[in-house]
Amino acid sequence: MVTKRGKVVHTGGVSLPEGTIADIEDSYKYLGIPQANGNLEQATRKAATAKYLQRVRQVLRSQLNGKNKTRAINSYALPVIRYPAGIIRWPKEEIQTTDVKTRKLLTMHGGFHPKSSTLRLYASRKEGGRGLVSVEATIQDETSKMHEYIKLKAPTDSVLSECLRQWRAEDTVLEDRSSWEDKPLHWMSHRTITEVADINKSYQWLERAGLQDSTEALILAAQEQALSTRAIEAQIYHTRQDPRCRLCKEAPETIQHITAGCKMLAGKAYMERHNQVAGIIYRNMCAEYGLETPRSKWETPPKVVENERAKILWDFQIQTDRMVMANQPDIVVVDKEQRKAVTVVPVVIGALGAVTPKLEEWLQQIPGKTSDLLVQKSAVLGTAKILRRTLKLPGLCRETRHQREKSTAKVKRKYHSDYIQFRLFWNREEEDPKPHCVLGYETLANEAMKPAKLKRHLETKHKEYQGKPIGVFERKRDELKKHMMKETSQIPLSNDTVQRRMKAMAESVELQLVTRLRQSQFFSLELDESIDLGNEAHLLCFVRYIYAAGLHDEFLFCRSLPTNTTGEAIFHSLNDLIVKNNLDWSRCVGIAPTRAVAPSAAATHCCIHREQLALKKMPQCLKSVLDESVKIVNKIKAKPLNSRLFKAVCEEMGSEHTKLFHTEVRWLSGGKVLTRLFELRDEVMLFLHHSDELYDRMHDFHWLAKLAYLADIFSTLNTLNVALQGKTVTIFNVQDKIKATRLKMEFTVASFKQHLLDLHLQRGIYFPELDASFDWIRNPFGDKTHIEQFTSKLSPREVDSLTEFWFHIQPEHPQLAGSALKLLMPFPTTYNCEVGFSTLVGLKTKQLNWDSVEMDCWP
Repeated sequence: MVTKRGKVVHTGGVSLPEGTIADIEDSYKYLGIPQANGNLEQATRKAATAKYLQRVRQVLRSQLNGKNKTRAINSYALPVIRYPAGIIRWPKEEIQTTDVKTRKLLTMHGGFHPKSSTLRLYASRKEGGRGLVSVEATIQDETSKMHEYIKLKAPTDSVLSECLRQWRAEDTVLEDRSSWEDKPLHWMSHRTITEVADINKSYQWLERAGLQDSTEALILAAQEQALSTRAIEAQIYHTRQDPRCRLCKEAPETIQHITAGCKMLAGKAYMERHNQVAGIIYRNMCAEYGLETPRSKWETPPKVVENERAKILWDFQIQTDRMVMANQPDIVVVDKEQRKAVTVVPVVIGALGAVTPKLEEWLQQIPGKTSDLLVQKSAVLGTAKILRRTLKLPGLCRETRHQREKSTAKVKRKYHSDYIQFRLFWNREEEDPKPHCVLGYETLANEAMKPAKLKRHLETKHKEYQGKPIGVFERKRDELKKHMMKETSQIPLSNDTVQRRMKAMAESVELQLVTRLRQSQFFSLELDESIDLGNEAHLLCFVRYIYAAGLHDEFLFCRSLPTNTTGEAIFHSLNDLIVKNNLDWSRCVGIAPTRAVAPSAAATHCCIHREQLALKKMPQCLKSVLDESVKIVNKIKAKPLNSRLFKAVCEEMGSEHTKLFHTEVRWLSGGKVLTRLFELRDEVMLFLHHSDELYDRMHDFHWLAKLAYLADIFSTLNTLNVALQGKTVTIFNVQDKIKATRLKMEFTVASFKQHLLDLHLQRGIYFPELDASFDWIRNPFGDKTHIEQFTSKLSPREVDSLTEFWFHIQPEHPQLAGSALKLLMPFPTTYNCEVGFSTLVGLKTKQLNWDSVEMDCWP
């Protein structure tokens, strides 16, 4: 017997037992009872998928590295899917959906880039993949194994033989995946590594380095050109026009350029990565010869270290008798036991971890037995750091909550006993350890607890103590008590110390600025003078110069003008600074007071002041509205009591704003004053007394219309005023913004003018003039004397009404009045019908939808 959705479809010759059985047509009542195996299979698939995704999340939230997370998913989460895979049927759509959810979870936790190769994610780590097993492959593998088992046992079991006969391969055999080689960008790096490097060595970091999953995903995404560089955005996504590098502004910003070709990164980022790789080889070589090695990998190795066996030079420039292109190798080893044996060690490795046969050969020849895996791991970590800094990547593609908490958490550095060599102890506080100088009794910040910073503190502040034995400082350390360090750290600095430090910082900043000005090809000046509350005149000067392929605006000086503020006094004050710092006037292309000193300079006036002056001229009708608006605002803001009362009125009326602007700031037009006054016009009208002369203005519709017009115009000009401000603004930017505003005004004027003309023409088309021969009806008397003689007999009301006039004279002039009434009778509009329909709408509602409303429409 076969049932479908609770209904018997086919009995198959089976007789139903006697008893109370529902009719076939009423079987829908029992649909809530699971009667088919499909319901049980669906529930099993749903439970297995939910449990699988739960375990995947649990693994991704752990602190395992990338390889162990993949192994944990394969061994801990996938068995939940594998167990029922060979027993129940699994639709292909559900399998693919589960794989998509898995990849989304990896992306959310920073372990997979959304544009990376999916096929590479499921490839083995020896082949350059991540080694993750997909749900699709798991189900297909388990189904195939079950099929093979049934084929093996079918000859001896009739039930399995029948199962094999009814096997439907189309439900279990899934489509083959496409090849990795079909993706040009994804396959490019793998093809290059195959051609020029050792494929097994180049991918060993995936299997043995133990990196985090976010770092693995970042490097693989870089190899596959999946990161959104500017070249990719311009050439593939077409979301950007300029593909040049954001740093050097020269070459296209590709992954190859960022990792190894940008000149702006060569001085620091590339050098830091290179030194980390070379430092591994250096420390192993020092250990081989018994030389003292740096305590930390972040510590810069000394230039020369030697003993009786060997001498090792680090980044040491070699003097030669002939010109060579590279006379400063990474590491030079002089073996004293073999006397003339000199080994020059160049460090060369791919930025993304490619290991060439040449590197492997060098590592085998040099002493120290350095593992190529350590060198490769250091290079990969350095490249990941460069990519994150350059492309502004917090993790990989999305910053998770765990990453945000980890990045915002402040790292507390611990004190090490070796720091006494830098003449520093600590405050003995575990929660917030801080270094304490045993010489100057100065407590530094926790961030200063780095060997490089501590060494700099010793060299800059206590030069005279360099070279003295550590025992002296250990005795000073023992003399310090915890409460003594706390008391000394709380001693405030004296006025002279603060002034001296401020002066030193100001001189340092000024020296840096002057150095940049001397190197700049051109520079321009911005001058302005103002008088403070003490009637002292001050001259402010800003300078714009060229530095690092860009324009920079910096503060140059602020000086007091002793006497007058004429152009001559301003020039002498400025010229003293230019001459004192050996600056060249000929390079000044901006503001220049005299043509003799800077003949190539162009004098310009502040465009914001010009724009303010342009606002002063307006018609008298608008000027009076503006003046009266200012009087209203000043009347309310003149006394604190009025301001408080007005605020109370606004709060009682539920207004959004409770204050009026009353001052016109230098860089702010009157737009905000008028806008706020117009928004609070009801509150202002209520606040003003009826006896006030300004009270009538708030009731005048024409005055309010002019106020609204001024508020809109001034707001638009205020937006322009703000757009003219800012740093690194050129004269062309200002000109373009002003020109755009003028064009908008011209367009607005033309639009209004055209609309009024069109309105005038349309009125003439739809409302033509009446025939002039009918004017006698409106004006039956051409002579005013006749009108006066005739209308003297009529009442004022009869004279005012044209219809009543003709009815009044109808007995005396019936034919003339009849002709006039024929033209006065027609309806000029459908006003009465419109009013009737409005009444009908009120009668015919959803609640009172009557069939006939004829009787109800009667008045």
